[in-house]
Amino acid sequence: MSTDRLDIIEKNLKSKSIEEYEIYLIEKENFETIFLKTQPETEREVIDFEYFIRILKQKGEETGIGVVKGNSLDSTEIL
Repeated sequence: MSTDRLDIIEKNLKSKSIEEYEIYLIEKENFETIFLKTQPETEREVIDFEYFIRILKQKGEETGIGVVKGNSLDSTEIL
């Protein structure tokens, strides 16, 4: 599943002509149980994710670094 998310993020970076970048993807699995009095009524698993993108830009002998944090895969919200 995380490979799909990385592919979507990378596709958006490449469409904006960003050449050098690092992606840090964090996935969390949460388990939730809802009780009705003393008996479990509902159980579910929730997978949450967030990412950090470090963008590098070379100009001469200097390097510029920018950091973006997000949790959406919507192309209008990535960068």
